[in-house]
Amino acid sequence: MSSLNIVTPRLLLRPVELCDAAATAALVSPAISRELLTWPPQMTVDEARSKIQDSRRLAADDLCVHWGIFLKDELTLIGWTGLTRDPLDPSLWWLGYWLGEAYWRQGYASEAVRAVLVNRALAIGAVPVHAFVRTGNRASIAVLERVGFVGSDRPATGYRPQCDTEVHFRHDP
Repeated sequence: MSSLNIVTPRLLLRPVELCDAAATAALVSPAISRELLTWPPQMTVDEARSKIQDSRRLAADDLCVHWGIFLKDELTLIGWTGLTRDPLDPSLWWLGYWLGEAYWRQGYASEAVRAVLVNRALAIGAVPVHAFVRTGNRASIAVLERVGFVGSDRPATGYRPQCDTEVHFRHDP
């Protein structure tokens, strides 16, 4: 699962690698951390390396695939996206994504998420994908709606605790 590269008109999505640690750390900011909850407001290269090592371990066990999102022409890392299997219900997959602040509002998130959805059958099979977003993150809600997610009840899950400040979405193949 972890060897899947995806190319779009402007982006290259490839599994994150240890060589992406410095660029990942440089992109993480307090604004991003507020949405990623488990990531620190400022990330060190060692912390980024640890996140990447965790991601690669989980990918080796078919529990996730996390892609770095790169500008195709410059090969500049601008964020991450990925699919993570729910720990309590292995039939559920969750979409996540984030971009460095300099890359917001340019259509990159929609382009990357659309590419993941189109290629998900190769990565995880033709299964529904779920996502959750903080209610105040209007831009991220718009991304999900733009690529065809619809609001849904939150499935029972072990992925993370229920939170009253989140809205849930589902995308069917």
